Amino acid sequence: MERDYPIGHPAASDFRGENYVPPISPYALDYDPAHPAHAGRNSDEKSTPDGMRAAHNEQRTDIGELAMVGSLPPLVDPDTGEALALSPKQLAHIYAVRKGLNPASAQQVTDKYNLAPEPGHSAEAGQPQLTAEQQAIMYIVSLGYTPERAKELFDKYGVPSVLADKEADAHR
Repeated sequence: MERDYPIGHPAASDFRGENYVPPISPYALDYDPAHPAHAGRNSDEKSTPDGMRAAHNEQRTDIGELAMVGSLPPLVDPDTGEALALSPKQLAHIYAVRKGLNPASAQQVTDKYNLAPEPGHSAEAGQPQLTAEQQAIMYIVSLGYTPERAKELFDKYGVPSVLADKEADAHR
């Protein structure tokens, strides 16, 4: 005899009010209930978009390492088009000073992203300690540039050429 509904189904003609549990489709579950990965136990917090974002935001990269692998833009002399021969440590210092913020909010950012430049030092004993900007300019002066030209190169570091072109066009 062919049935219209399974035995015990509420729509079957011989239904007597017993509790009906429908059969589970093999596609209804990701894994068998006895499997260790059943019900999402095969994923962790990092597998979610928010977890990936949190993990990415917690990553820290030392600015000195970025300078060593060439990830920081070089300081280029616009007259010659050549990159200045700065050590990675010096370039990292110039980058940190140039990209720094005002003193009120700089400490918070430098702590979070490891942007603190190396501590200042004076050239001679008894002289006042150099600021981070003066020290960065002294690195450029040590390559044979005048202090005025070194300050000019320092101020141009990291400025896109579009802005420089726009400034040049404004003075025509």
